[in-house]
Amino acid sequence: MSISKKINKILVDYGFSEFINWEKIDGGKINFSAKVYADGNQYLLQALSPIFTEDLMDDTDVILGHLAKKSIPVPKIIRPDNGWIKTNGQLWRLMEWLEHDESPFITDNNLIQCAEFLAKFHLALEDLDYKPKYKIPHFHETKYFLEQLNDLSCHPESEDITDQIGIHNIRTILDAGQKLMFFDTLPQQIIHGDPKLGNYLIKNGRVLTLIDYDTFMLGSVLIDLCDMLRSLCKYGTNRTEFDFIAFDLLSDAYCRYNNKDYLTPKKILQGTALIALELATRYAVDCYSEPGKEYFFHKKDLYDTGLEQNLASFRAEYQYFQNIYKLLK
Repeated sequence: MSISKKINKILVDYGFSEFINWEKIDGGKINFSAKVYADGNQYLLQALSPIFTEDLMDDTDVILGHLAKKSIPVPKIIRPDNGWIKTNGQLWRLMEWLEHDESPFITDNNLIQCAEFLAKFHLALEDLDYKPKYKIPHFHETKYFLEQLNDLSCHPESEDITDQIGIHNIRTILDAGQKLMFFDTLPQQIIHGDPKLGNYLIKNGRVLTLIDYDTFMLGSVLIDLCDMLRSLCKYGTNRTEFDFIAFDLLSDAYCRYNNKDYLTPKKILQGTALIALELATRYAVDCYSEPGKEYFFHKKDLYDTGLEQNLASFRAEYQYFQNIYKLLK
């Protein structure tokens, strides 16, 4: 069956009478996404990865509904009367389409708006008494990845990979990880889970909203804030330098709206170092994966092997972590 016929069948199952056209949306690493035109309106249709279940759909429905009531501009998820649409074991998600700028030029002011919006997003969710039913296994579970790295690096058959990563680097990661972990000691609420720049929509030159709702989880708002800062404060040829001025500006922008007493500059910097360390650890762990079974998508046009890619990613992120970590000493 062609993709067009499959999309038409899904829309019929959703109750639409007229399917006009569709456009594939590039950039998604997990789900197939398309902009569809049906019954005079535009929608986002996604074929979800097999890792996702109906629990994710239920979570998204509840959380987006709550955000909408708080006047946060989010799309409405379309919930069929007879339950979520599934074909051959694959879930399909249909949402309202939010108009936004395509390939916008990102300004420094937009980055500040991202931080401000994230704070408003968190404030809107802090009174939602709901525990998400779905969570990506070990997502932002730093301790798990540290334990994996420790175990893998001790295996004699992995000695060559351990040498390439660097036993000194591994020991530094394990030691720093134990010192830095603190997110679990802070108040927990529903957070976004992946507030990277690419998940913000820009409209008419201003931040409109935050999308990609597959990573909602219970956790500290610092996980989101520090993950955003980790990605936005990188610069340099290999993106291993840490922009402390940007860090200061974006932290202040967030805290102007969400000024919890534990959101101190030192804790935010500590959390940013921890998020960078966690990602470096995940790259290191993936170095031990069997060829073709790596977690991170292998960019074959840039690297001959997944191991080569993971080593390069590890070295860059580890250097970035060190450039943040030294500011805490």
